[in-house]
Amino acid sequence: MPVRGASSASGQNCVILSDLPADPTATYHAGVAKADNAVKALQRRLGRLARLEGTLVRTAEGPVLLAQVEIRDPFALLAACEAAGPRALADPPSLAALRAGLKLHAEPERLTATRVARAHRDLLALAALPWLALVRAAPRHFRGLGPLDEQWLAARAVRIETLARVLRPEPAAARSSPGPGGPREPVPPAFAPVLGLVADLHG
Repeated sequence: MPVRGASSASGQNCVILSDLPADPTATYHAGVAKADNAVKALQRRLGRLARLEGTLVRTAEGPVLLAQVEIRDPFALLAACEAAGPRALADPPSLAALRAGLKLHAEPERLTATRVARAHRDLLALAALPWLALVRAAPRHFRGLGPLDEQWLAARAVRIETLARVLRPEPAAARSSPGPGGPREPVPPAFAPVLGLVADLHG
């Protein structure tokens, strides 16, 4: 390899590779990669928050979120409730028993304290980021999440607080009526026929 001061056969000084100007595309590609990583990280955070939607159902295995749930057999649901005990909010039916009366369009997603804590961290991270600017700069990466704006994020924050309350232990007396901790999860309309049937049979 030619060195500084060496001459070629023609008598002209050779040029060392280190003397050549740096490739301007190197900085460009590094910037693009960094932007791509930021978009992917934002995709993951927003996707986790979006998956907290759905119908919240308490089961013997713990609370789960059901997406697009439909009633298939109300009598099977009634049997599942009776098997758990009359009006036993502390002992909800098993998920396997509920499957017999529900039509699920997606697998139930477990709701755990770890998942809610991670959602809180996602909210804090988004508060420190220009996340809306990233969404608007690359909208095709966020299709399917709905209209993303500050109202969407505020609704996710409220949802997280609601789910966190579900995971907090509460006295048995507090389970039967709304307390200072906030209103209970609203009853999904699809479950109204089943709850009406339970009320008719048990008074």
